[in-house]
Amino acid sequence: MNLVTHTFVAGEPRTFPMTGRYFRLLGGAGDFKVTARHLGGGAISTEIIAGIGIDLSNPDNGSPYKEIEITSEAPQTVRFLSSYFPSSDSRLTGDVDINGLLSVVNNGGSMRNSGVIAVPGAGAIQLRGTDLNRLKCAFHFPIDVFLGKDNTVSTVNGFPLLGNSKWVDENTAEIWAYFGAACNVPFFEDLK
Repeated sequence: MNLVTHTFVAGEPRTFPMTGRYFRLLGGAGDFKVTARHLGGGAISTEIIAGIGIDLSNPDNGSPYKEIEITSEAPQTVRFLSSYFPSSDSRLTGDVDINGLLSVVNNGGSMRNSGVIAVPGAGAIQLRGTDLNRLKCAFHFPIDVFLGKDNTVSTVNGFPLLGNSKWVDENTAEIWAYFGAACNVPFFEDLK
């Protein structure tokens, strides 16, 4: 394994004579262009960011590279390593941008809830509201029902289930159903 620290000039490629199959950028900012030239001919190029480890061996025959050319988009000092074996890095650094719902849970929940939902008559009924602590919820429908995502659910746009059906929903969003008559809907849910 070769561990190298080098100060790059922005946009200026720098070639390092070293052999290996795997390459990892340990630190640096922005994008890097990396080209590996292989023993016996051929080359492979890619763009990567710091923290990424990649296999740069010849994809046709697995031969190692004989030199690495690196271009940094920013002037900076960078550490990288070259090896014949994969490397791992347990340090967690960088930025995280999360859009949307993110839920991290252990297998199984820590609480349970059960009950009966009284459906007063024909129409769209909200069975469960949005609950980020819900892992799953099971329903038993004694009559035909049409499942949906909101109060616009109907016999035309709903997901049909026959009477005496069971449904397990593994979502944290609200769940609605259209019923043709009054009934009682038992439920059982797992919560974080």
